[in-house]
Amino acid sequence: MVFTKEEINTLLKAATNRTALYLLLMLNCGMTQKDISDLKVEEVDWNQGRITRKRSKTSHHENVPTVNYLLWPETFQLLKQERSNKPKGPALLNSNGTTLCIETITSNGKYKKSDNIKNAYDRLRKKVSITKPLKSLKKTSATLLRGNENFQGVKGLFLGHAPQSMSEKHYTQAPERLLDKGLEWLRTYYDLACID
Repeated sequence: MVFTKEEINTLLKAATNRTALYLLLMLNCGMTQKDISDLKVEEVDWNQGRITRKRSKTSHHENVPTVNYLLWPETFQLLKQERSNKPKGPALLNSNGTTLCIETITSNGKYKKSDNIKNAYDRLRKKVSITKPLKSLKKTSATLLRGNENFQGVKGLFLGHAPQSMSEKHYTQAPERLLDKGLEWLRTYYDLACID
């Protein structure tokens, strides 16, 4: 299940700046809520508008690429506006100054999860009557890249997946310039310039 361009525009126009940032990070960098919560101040080039990191879920695997994402102007502007004022650690914190996604085991052994990003999205989607799940945002961008013959080869890199084929495994350098072009094409496709 993927989002239409019209649904994405509807969501972004109705979102608060903070929620719009979450959506843009998912569309622009293929992030999950955990990736956004784990994003560190030092993983962002605050001058060039780039994020360089491994996906949180697979960061401990050696063969998973460290990806250098070109941020769309809209994403970068909101990230600078919403960033933590701390010099290190999480780039984004909730209003209480804690991480956006927390998973804990309580003293009585129960699993407890708090996800500020999902909660913000749930409020937004009720407001605009869109029922698609949050995880479909990154899937939408990945599907669009795969569907464009110029950018089919960067879908795995966009998602931060380990190389699958023998030729991918033996590349000495990931096709970052091609990923940059793919990300620029996605921004044009989504027509983000029309969103105030």
